[in-house]
Amino acid sequence: MRSYFLAAATALIFCSTNCHAQAPDPADVILGYNDLSNPTELLIAAMDGFTATSVPYFEDVFGVPDPFLPDDFGTNDPGFITNAGLNLLVNEDDQIFANVLDASQNPLWGGVGYVNFYNPAEDAIEGSGRLAFRSNSFAAPSLTLNGGEIESGDTSRFVDFGRFSVANSSGFGLHRHLLIDLLDDATALPGAYGVLVELQSDFGPSPDGEVDLTSEPFWIIWNHQMSNADFQNLALPAFINAGSSVVLGDFDQDGDVDLADLDRYIGNLGMDAIGDLQALDLNANGVVDSEDFQQHYEQLVETSNGGKGTFAGDINLDGTVNVLGDAFALVGNLGSQVTSWSNGDLNGDATVNVLGDAFLLVANLGNSNAN
Repeated sequence: MRSYFLAAATALIFCSTNCHAQAPDPADVILGYNDLSNPTELLIAAMDGFTATSVPYFEDVFGVPDPFLPDDFGTNDPGFITNAGLNLLVNEDDQIFANVLDASQNPLWGGVGYVNFYNPAEDAIEGSGRLAFRSNSFAAPSLTLNGGEIESGDTSRFVDFGRFSVANSSGFGLHRHLLIDLLDDATALPGAYGVLVELQSDFGPSPDGEVDLTSEPFWIIWNHQMSNADFQNLALPAFINAGSSVVLGDFDQDGDVDLADLDRYIGNLGMDAIGDLQALDLNANGVVDSEDFQQHYEQLVETSNGGKGTFAGDINLDGTVNVLGDAFALVGNLGSQVTSWSNGDLNGDATVNVLGDAFLLVANLGNSNAN
């Protein structure tokens, strides 16, 4: 399972000639594996805070001339670094990618698209295409990412190879800054521009860039010509609180977590959590699986007795597993292919049978969420 790791960087880092040689900014994104020899997580650290729905964020500001387009403005922060002191490193020759996400695909992320603009005149977050992500080297024009490409969703871009160096003995192996440009900034309204980003790695043995590990998503939010007070008091709260009104598990956003939401899992277990299925991935492992389904009915679904969460077998969602209300409904559908919990599909495989469903009900007979 992917997770966050909160820490701060404290030491110097070696940079290659096409990287900004500097001490790591405390606001840099610290990244690395939880275990170099057999990593199961790509972790991030040193975030500035969390949104109301627990997504980390980093903040910075536009305001330095863009070396590629001197009439524009941009930033090279936050950077991306590793830190052996926190046990966060990547292996030599592993490729690390930054992938900008469509934040609208998951209501809990709290965004409206690939580039999210806080418009102070409207006090709201709007869609935008004004950001460009570039490499920090003229030698890599293929890394250019303009607004049109962001809006198309073609957003996975090379950050750096993992590498060892003399400085690795001091605890660092990678330090990379991307250039982020504000496009046509002469007409860009003052406000805050944010993107939701995930980091990806092709940890061996595959040499073809296949993604093996993916971090949790995190926001990067930049101030453009707002006062610091307005950025902190208006823009950041808009990003932080976006999505907070969304009820976890309420996939149709009708204000409650009911049978219609629970039934979204039927027939979708084992599917990749992409597009409309991303919201179903409650454990954020990239797949809609039985753990997500179980968490939904055990902790989130609302029952008619006023409870929250129930047991496998509570077919009528009254909070209790019994014979008259539940077992009869299941027996009546044995052997049928169904698409609803209310018909007795308790394990989400779209079929009602003895081994998969009836045993679950019998094991929970008499259980009630009122106990």
